[in-house]
Amino acid sequence: MSRKVSDAEREVLQALIDLGEGTSGEIFQRCAESRNWAPGTVVTFIRRLEAKGYVEHFLRNGSKAFVYRPTPRARSLARRLLKDLLEGVFGGDPLPLMSCLLEEKRLEPEQVEELRRLLDDHGHGGGQGR
Repeated sequence: MSRKVSDAEREVLQALIDLGEGTSGEIFQRCAESRNWAPGTVVTFIRRLEAKGYVEHFLRNGSKAFVYRPTPRARSLARRLLKDLLEGVFGGDPLPLMSCLLEEKRLEPEQVEELRRLLDDHGHGGGQGR
């Protein structure tokens, strides 16, 4: 089976990555915020992602519902897609990408602090008065 991921599959995978792990119902609830999908549709995408090696499942103690989590391959997919976007749209320059992201979605104060910590940790001196 092809490892290529459709936009809909990518959306389901991102919901799962955001959750860390979750049941199909929890993933469905996350996707229901932006899509009008039936629960069975989400399960179909989860199964496809599992067949492609991006998702794995397990049973929690005492539960009959599968819990899904992204595989390491899923995280590398996200990095590859971001790298392709950076190269293809922004010519490899991360500053316009970051600017675009910040214009698109307002960060919460704790997210701004985390971004500053990340910049500091990577030697880019993003913090003020540190």
